[in-house]
Amino acid sequence: MKTSGNRDAFAVPAHARQLATAGYITLTVFAVWYWLNPTSDDAQLTATTIGLFAFGIVPMLRWVQRNDVSYPHVELLLLTTLPFYALPILTEHDVISAYPVSILQKAALAVLLFQAATIVGAVAGRRVYHRGRGKSFWHDEIIPETRLHFTVHAVTVTTVYLFIAQFTQWIPTNWVGTFRAVFVGIGIVSIFLQARFWGAGMLSSRDKFFLAANVFVQLILLFLSLMLVSGLITLLVLLIGYFSTSRRVPWLACAILLPVLGLLHVGKTRMRQIYWREYAPQVGIMDIPQFFTSWFEYGLQGARSDPQQSSATTATYDLMRRASLFQIVCVAVDMTPDRRPFLLGDSYANIAAQLVPRAIWPNKPKPTDSVKLLSVQLGLQTNEQADVTSIGFGMISEAYANFGFVGPAALGFVMGFGLVMISLSTMNAPTFSLAGVINILFLAWCLNAESPLVVWTSSLYQACVALCGLLLACKAFFK
Repeated sequence: MKTSGNRDAFAVPAHARQLATAGYITLTVFAVWYWLNPTSDDAQLTATTIGLFAFGIVPMLRWVQRNDVSYPHVELLLLTTLPFYALPILTEHDVISAYPVSILQKAALAVLLFQAATIVGAVAGRRVYHRGRGKSFWHDEIIPETRLHFTVHAVTVTTVYLFIAQFTQWIPTNWVGTFRAVFVGIGIVSIFLQARFWGAGMLSSRDKFFLAANVFVQLILLFLSLMLVSGLITLLVLLIGYFSTSRRVPWLACAILLPVLGLLHVGKTRMRQIYWREYAPQVGIMDIPQFFTSWFEYGLQGARSDPQQSSATTATYDLMRRASLFQIVCVAVDMTPDRRPFLLGDSYANIAAQLVPRAIWPNKPKPTDSVKLLSVQLGLQTNEQADVTSIGFGMISEAYANFGFVGPAALGFVMGFGLVMISLSTMNAPTFSLAGVINILFLAWCLNAESPLVVWTSSLYQACVALCGLLLACKAFFK
């Protein structure tokens, strides 16, 4: 099963065309319904919200219709704008309802500019890219496609690493970041490939069980930190890998997972009050059952606060409402430039420094320094608070805080252009070549919506360097 392909690679299956058609019909019905039943009396905000949904969904529907197997980097990036920016307006998120309509409209327009510029950048990238370029060593196959079933065991390697990192002190402090980049990268690539095999009907029942068991254990270990986003990325990588070959949505799995994740999300705040305080109890191996039992109990208690709905429905709805970065965009729009000046690129100043190994520059700026700068600049935290707690800003609010409306537009164009160039230049690459691995990592990082640009670039760079270095070592060894 190759990751390469072109428009004549295969005929679009009937169920994929049906899925795309159903998506267009659903989007049209939603647009009409929302126009007639808006959550705001402002017609401009209503129209902008409909535009957010259209720009977020239509590119992915078009990818489903296309008969090629290039990875949907741009489409996936745009799709992530739905839960983080569009849904909070639709569900009348508690925090954003405190802002006047003028602020909401400006914030929605900033997101819409990012979406539109991303699409324009992708179109420009497709026109600029020259398909006749010769292949380089980046496309050399290091491990043959026919031998990729070993990745089911590579998933286990990541599971073992997560266990060691959680319950032991075996990893030296100075090597924590490097080990995380290597093993998390191995896990993402392996899970994605196994999911593609599953979607293509090339995975045995034993390997399916083995993959599911590993993912389940990894989720347990990742959720022990009370940071749901890392586990969610693992699940989404699994879903995208499966969907990329099958063109089917695993509705049953989604119906089971969404209420569970919703309950965990509702109970997360109470659990953090217990386990994130000073002298908090340490979770041992034998404490895991009680840890999650308490977490679900707190989730159910929070879900029962709405007597009109069942607990599972309430929790799922609350998950959709709270998975929001839109309120941070509202903060940026409200604060700059009237109360605080634009940053004019200050939060991007450390991007180049992240490309220098810490061994060469031990005191180089940390990626999280940009998060602290944004927190203090927008009045969300003091310097002392920013040293303890990190806020998920997302790139759009950061771009606006730097340059106003020009920021999201410029960011969107660069992201769209760059991602489509990555997608096209790696489209004909074997899976286990340097280009193939980079292709998968970029796709996974499109899900990392909460990170500002420096953190996003730094973590992606570390994962690419770590995995590419590992592949080159394998190539030298086997040669």
